[in-house]
Amino acid sequence: MSVKETKEFLLKNKIIPNFEVILVTGTNGKSSTSHLINLFLLQISKLLNLNLKVGLFSKPHIFKINERIKINAKDINDVDLKDLSNKVKKLGNDINLNWFDELVLSAILYFIENKVDVAVFEIGIGGKFDSTNALDSIINVITYIGLEHTDILGNSIRSIAYQKAGIIKNESLTFTYANKGFKTILKQALKANSTLINLNNIFETNLLNLE
Repeated sequence: MSVKETKEFLLKNKIIPNFEVILVTGTNGKSSTSHLINLFLLQISKLLNLNLKVGLFSKPHIFKINERIKINAKDINDVDLKDLSNKVKKLGNDINLNWFDELVLSAILYFIENKVDVAVFEIGIGGKFDSTNALDSIINVITYIGLEHTDILGNSIRSIAYQKAGIIKNESLTFTYANKGFKTILKQALKANSTLINLNNIFETNLLNLE
């Protein structure tokens, strides 16, 4: 979790992401949710002939680390990944970046160079202090909340929800289907003046209408 170092890298090198960002966090379901959002954006782009370029940063990978960085569902190639990794190491040689920071920064540079319109970033661990949270998101998605990484995030639902809700930016839009920790998420959303949409309420309403 190195949001400080990632921000330092971007500031030092005057790198400003030129794409909109959607951040996805949670205890369970964040990977599948990230991929579903990516698929939804691609389908909308196709149906409405928008020609969007959609970036996706997710984890984990199955066969190759390239799977973690995609544009329009196509993995980054070996040459680009190696070049960007070397570039990040060179530009950040005096910053204490870990391997995940470097991977996130490689994805950011890749998306900038390829002029993506929007990028979905899956949080690594937690949210508040994660490298991906260096990005200024317009939409935040928080899935289910449960006990995880208690040595890092705290040993209560409240403390973990607080860490997850750390991705909520000022004046942003936040979606969640978390039941546990919802009050903490709501508190953070109100503090950031972020519009919070509880997806559980929407699903419940739809189910009632079907009966």
